[in-house]
This record gives sequence, C-alpha cells and structure tokens, in this order.
Amino acid sequence: MKFEKAPDGSRSKGIHVEATFSEPMMTELSFTAGPSSQPSFTELPPPPAPHAPDHPPWMDLSTQINSLRTRMEELVVIHDTRFYSMEEHLDQYQTRVTLDLITSSSDLSS
Repeated sequence: MKFEKAPDGSRSKGIHVEATFSEPMMTELSFTAGPSSQPSFTELPPPPAPHAPDHPPWMDLSTQINSLRTRMEELVVIHDTRFYSMEEHLDQYQTRVTLDLITSSSDLSS
C-alpha cells in the first residue's frame, strides 16, 4: 500500500495492482485503485509472437532428409567417377608397360 498525494494536498491511500497472465489471454492488465471513484484499466499490447513456420515441423525434417539424400547421391557419383578414372589410369599404365616390354624384347631379338 502506498500513499498518494490528492489534488487538494492531502494524502490518501491507494493500491496499485499489476497482473500478468500467461498465453490464453495474451494481454497484460494494469489496475489502479486510488482516491478517484472510477478504477482505471490500461490494456498493454501483447508481446510479439515468436516466429512460427507456415508448415508442420515434420516438413522441415523431410526437407533435410531429401537434402541429405541428394548430397549422398552426389558423393556416390563423385566416388564412382574417381573410381573409373583410377581404373582407366591403371589400364593406360598397364598398356604402356606392356608396350615397353614388347618394344624392349623386340630390341633384344634384333
């Protein structure tokens, strides 16, 4: 309880009550009872709502799974490409070595 100064200079008792309600009401009320005959109510604007996506959470998960699947497919393609490239490189090396052996053996026979 606090004492408030009345317009005529005297002191009067006044009560100031504030209440905050949770989500169902989404408003804050402030009530002041004082020397006047009418209580005053002040309705404060609701706090901004947290950002909510326009779609259910499982859609985010589905998007992430699809993205992961695409990335894995890309990695498989890269891996296959490298594998075939390495296989081709080994084939070329084997051909070159075989030709070198044939050439050197023909040089020896002549």
